[in-house]
Amino acid sequence: LEITCKPFFAVFYKPEWTIDGWNIFDTIREFNRMHVPNETWRITRINDRYDFADTYPAMLAVPATAIVEGEDFLQKVGEFRSKQRIPVLSWLHPITQASITRSSQPMVGVTSRKSAEDERYCSAS
Repeated sequence: LEITCKPFFAVFYKPEWTIDGWNIFDTIREFNRMHVPNETWRITRINDRYDFADTYPAMLAVPATAIVEGEDFLQKVGEFRSKQRIPVLSWLHPITQASITRSSQPMVGVTSRKSAEDERYCSAS
């Protein structure tokens, strides 16, 4: 009994890659496209070494008022969020300035815990 296998396209096809996929996204260029920094949003490097929120990028766009409040303020907001995933800018409408932010849920728990810093932060974004 002789068994033969035909070459399968999905296994043997190897296209020539002309784009380096690791360098497609440029954070600064993306923020500039959204006209950030502006009067409402600022860029912070609090996560530069990924030790603030290790699942977030190194540069984050946060409400301008949070930058004025300082890094201690951002740390307190982060303490109230799962894995310190504070609300950060994902998209900004060019005309209305409506924003989409991403974050983890607040750690309210069964005791309905609150955070004044988190509430101030969220009301600014």
